Amino acid sequence: MSKPFSRKSRKSGFTLMEALVSFGILATTGVLLAGFLYRGPVTQKARNESYGQELAKIHLLAGEISGDTVFTHGDANGNRWEIPVVRTGDGDETCYRAVTVRNGTDTTRALYYCRYGTGHDK
Repeated sequence: MSKPFSRKSRKSGFTLMEALVSFGILATTGVLLAGFLYRGPVTQKARNESYGQELAKIHLLAGEISGDTVFTHGDANGNRWEIPVVRTGDGDETCYRAVTVRNGTDTTRALYYCRYGTGHDK
């Protein structure tokens, strides 16, 4: 009696499913690695906006600003940042408006900070 299926007739190699799964794993890894290594313009714009907002917050909250002034800052990438702060006062209210400028171009929306009480509008 002969066996209907013998182990000797089995072929070696990869099946189509194994090849597709390995290709999918390699493609996914490649896309993730490329996204990590090569940042696009949208990612850079978001980083600039966040960095600019933080610079404006630091200068607005650091201390008393006597009048209109411009703060300058250089980051690790060699970019020059300017933070012009405009001071306005009305009675007991003193407000400051700061906009960060990176390499001569506005990078973020204006950031406002107001203080209430006497002694702030000197």
